[in-house]
Amino acid sequence: MIKSVNEQGVVFQYTYGEKKGNYNTYIISSDNAKMYYYSVKFVHKLNEVIQNKLKENHPGIVDLTTYPDEHTRKTRILYDFVVATFLEDYGWFYDDYDYHEYITGFDEKTTFTEAYFDNFDNYDYDNSYTDFIVKEHTTDPDSYDHYVLRSYEEFAALPNLEELSKEIAMNEINSQEALLLNHTFGELSDAMKIYAIDYSTYFSCYFSRPDFGMVYKTDYTSTYGYKAMKTMYENKAEGVCMIFARYECILFEQLGMTNYYNSSYQINHAWSVVKVKNSKGKILWIPFDYGIGPSPSLVIDPSQAKYIDTEKKRYKLYLNGIKGAPSKKNFNEDDFN
Repeated sequence: MIKSVNEQGVVFQYTYGEKKGNYNTYIISSDNAKMYYYSVKFVHKLNEVIQNKLKENHPGIVDLTTYPDEHTRKTRILYDFVVATFLEDYGWFYDDYDYHEYITGFDEKTTFTEAYFDNFDNYDYDNSYTDFIVKEHTTDPDSYDHYVLRSYEEFAALPNLEELSKEIAMNEINSQEALLLNHTFGELSDAMKIYAIDYSTYFSCYFSRPDFGMVYKTDYTSTYGYKAMKTMYENKAEGVCMIFARYECILFEQLGMTNYYNSSYQINHAWSVVKVKNSKGKILWIPFDYGIGPSPSLVIDPSQAKYIDTEKKRYKLYLNGIKGAPSKKNFNEDDFN
């Protein structure tokens, strides 16, 4: 209930709970209340960063909830581009020296205002797409031009759309980014929440203070409990690998995820591991080391490289000692859903 209300998927830790009739009564300590408070604020801030990154990477992106089918979505975006190109020349209503153009037939359910195209701003509007979009064009004796545009359904039935689509470079989005765009953080599966945390780049091991992120720093001041979450929210978190792992585990705990702190003297390093399910119920064992999986940028002594010089060795080491964990990677990109 509380998880759905806060929309961030944050659980609360309580010291005692009992059921009275149709109600559950919880007693929560001051520290746990503060932990919940800062956890909700931090995850909300994290999600804002994610949404801003999505908008920067995919400006004006189409609403994939409305058109979840990839073929329909691409055809729809193509339709929008052709309409937008035509309207750039003619406009909805043009009035200059008593010359008017009326355009009807435009499908208002289109993604028109949301579509973005890599070459749109630089496109030379020469009416080359007119034949694809204009259904009828008449001019009355007073020189009033009237255009009737094809509906989306009529456009989608044209035989030469594949050739047209090759001419237009559309800014694509992967399915994981689509999920992030169209759901609140709390609606995501636990696997997608891990993907989202990685997408935010908060735990990417910065060496100078970013707008939002954790700094790798050897002379750090360690904090625990709600103070750690407050530090994260205030963008003051810093530390070495073991502190990164502890902060990650604190966040995972507040999201109700099974998590582990793990380390290895062989490579003198520490990281977190999380056990989560995706939307299809598949369990993923994910080492989280400055992001998903063993960090490819991890700096270790050359004599230690033999322990992680292949993916098989890296995952075996990173999951070692955790009861029930596999000895090898058990997920791929498509499992984040």
